[in-house]
Amino acid sequence: MKILFISPFFYPHSGGAEKYAEELFSKLIIDHPDIEVDIICYNTNEAPETEAYKGMKIYRVTAFNLLKQQFYLPNLFDLIKRLRLLKNNKYDYVGTQTRFFDATWWTWIYARYVHAESFFIGHGTGFVSHSSALVRAIAKIVDLSIAKLALKMYSKVIVISKSTQDFFENVLGVKDTQL
Repeated sequence: MKILFISPFFYPHSGGAEKYAEELFSKLIIDHPDIEVDIICYNTNEAPETEAYKGMKIYRVTAFNLLKQQFYLPNLFDLIKRLRLLKNNKYDYVGTQTRFFDATWWTWIYARYVHAESFFIGHGTGFVSHSSALVRAIAKIVDLSIAKLALKMYSKVIVISKSTQDFFENVLGVKDTQL
C-alpha cells in the first residue's frame, strides 16, 4: 500500500499536528513494513529538497512565508512539478490535515487525479486563535467557506477526538467523520 501525505509543515518543523503525523506514519511503517509513505511539505526550515526520515520519503517544495512560521503558500510551479513527478507512484491513499491550510482545498482533487482514496485528519476543536483579529477573521471565513466545502469532498474524514468530531459535525457540517 502506498500513501501520499501532504502537509504545509512537517519535519524538521516541530508543531503539534506535524508531530502527530510523523508519529502516526512512522508507527504505521514499523507495524506494517509493506506500507510506503511519501510526504510533500513546504520547505519552511531550509531543509534538503528530498530526504528519507523514519522510513518516509519527504519531498519539500519552496514556499512563500505569509505569517512567520505560521502560514506559508507553496510556489505553485514547484508544487505542480512535484505532484506531476509523483503521479506515477500509484498511491492508494492521498491525505492531508489542518483545515485552514491550502492543502485542504486541493488534496482531494489530486487524489482523484491519481485514482486514489482521499483522507483528511482533523485536529482542531474550534476556530483559529491568533493575536491578530484580522487573521482570526480571515481564518474563520476560510473555515466556514472553502474548508467546509472541501472537507465534504474527502473519501474519509478522520478526527482525533470527540471534541473535534463535535466541531466538525455541528459547526462545519461534516457528518460522516471517523474517530
